[in-house]
Parts: sequence; structure tokens; C-alpha cells
Amino acid sequence: MTGSKNWSSGDVLNAADVNSVLADQVVMVFTNTSTRDAAFGGAGEPTLAEGMFCYLTGSNEFQYYNGSAWQPAVGLNPTAIGTFSGATSFSVDNCFTSTWANYRIIVAITDITSNGTITMRLRVSSSDNSTSNYDYQFMYKESTTVALATAMGGSSFRLNYSYGTPGDAMLVIDLTNPAAGEMTQLQSRGSTVNGTSHLEGEVTDGYFRAATVFDGFSILQGGNFAGSYAVYGYGD
Repeated sequence: MTGSKNWSSGDVLNAADVNSVLADQVVMVFTNTSTRDAAFGGAGEPTLAEGMFCYLTGSNEFQYYNGSAWQPAVGLNPTAIGTFSGATSFSVDNCFTSTWANYRIIVAITDITSNGTITMRLRVSSSDNSTSNYDYQFMYKESTTVALATAMGGSSFRLNYSYGTPGDAMLVIDLTNPAAGEMTQLQSRGSTVNGTSHLEGEVTDGYFRAATVFDGFSILQGGNFAGSYAVYGYGD
């Protein structure tokens, strides 16, 4: 049993109560916000109080009650986790919502078959937005070489050059307001390595200049690649 329970004077506290209900009321477990809210305030139900904690299994969120509203209890809240392989791109849908103002995307690429530039497009309703609204500048560094460049009106964000046959890469991407119907800001950093012959990194700052409500993204490379990704929401 999960959820919450109110005991009355004289009630017997049995083993099942201790193992399930009592334990769950330390950190109560609910499917979603609706089942959470329905568990309080009714006949025989506890009253919401500041300092309570709960976990929502449907969205993998850990929350606390501050006396007036439920708030996220951790800094990064997972919205999508997965893997990709054997393709020149991968897409993640329905990972951005109005629940969070900001999102962090971490991509670990463990196999790249050919050299190429890793880029990113934002998505709406399972479709890439490839309009000429991607403005960005990046700093490229390899060995003793450092280069700066700006691109306005592109069809994607440049994230990092990548070396293949075989190669590895890592990306950390932060997006501000992708689902808020405002200009979306991007900051990213990445690195790639190919054995002992190449080590290269890039830092990118960018804007999608048109106010758009996005719900997903695509990462593209040009050659087949494989790896994993995780998306986290933060800030309200």
C-alpha cells in the first residue's frame, strides 16, 4: 500500500502499517499530482503541513510542501533518459514542458564512425524546426589553436566537431525557456577525442530568435553514432 493514512486514538498499528503506510508517510509515494492532492484534507486523511515530502512515480519527481505549495526537492529533475545507435541522428520528444523553465541535456557518445560536426535542432510535435532562426557563436580549441566564429540565421545550432573511426564525444547543453513561448537561449560545451591523435573542444552560445513552444530536440552528426542521453528540468 502507498499513499497516506491518518490514525485515531486506540487504532492498532500492525506490521503492514509500519512496512507500507508508515514508511510511505515519511516520503509519500503517488502516481501523479492528482493522486497526491486527493490524499489530503478529506475524512480520515491527513492535513497538508510544511515539511512533508512525496515522490511522484509518473514523472520521477521528488517534492516537498513549503506550507502553501508543493515544490521540487532536488535541483535536476529527469524528464527523459535513453540510448541511441546505428543512425546519423536521434530525437527526443515530449521532454520539455512548462513545468520547468530550464533544461540540461547530457549526451555521451561512445562510438562515431566518421568525422563530422554535431548540431542540434529544436522540435515541435515530433518534427524538427529547420527554419533560419538559429543564431550562435562558438569558440573552437584544439592543441594550441583557438578560433572564434559567429553564425546568424542558421538552420541548427553547432555544438561540436567530432572525430570518428572510432571516436568519442560528450555534450552538456543548457536551454532556457524552450517550452515558454519565448526566445530559447542555448549554452553548450563539448569535447571529442580520437585515440591519442585528436582532442578538441567547443563552447557555444546561441538563441533561437523566434518565440516558439518547443517540446523536444534532435542531435545530428552526419555519420552513424551511438551513445546515451539524459534530460533534466530545473528552475521554475
